[in-house]
Amino acid sequence: MDGDEVTSARSEDLLFLRAGLALSNLGDDEAWVQYLAMGGELGRHELRAALRGCRDLPVGEYNRFAAALNDDFVDQEKGHLVPYLGS
Repeated sequence: MDGDEVTSARSEDLLFLRAGLALSNLGDDEAWVQYLAMGGELGRHELRAALRGCRDLPVGEYNRFAAALNDDFVDQEKGHLVPYLGS
């Protein structure tokens, strides 16, 4: 593994998720259900803790939550507002 490879979202990355959630038409619980539909693996409380920065959020889980939010934005014809983290 490359020493510079990011495996968890950084605190500044979490700002995008929190802002996206605030701008979406999804409540916390509905966003979590959409995240699960994207293949998300974290429980509701684990995801909330990760969004607050109280636990690590793996890049894959970040991208799944971003996809759930972006799907809502696409439905609103706003495009993808939440960036995905690199592969």
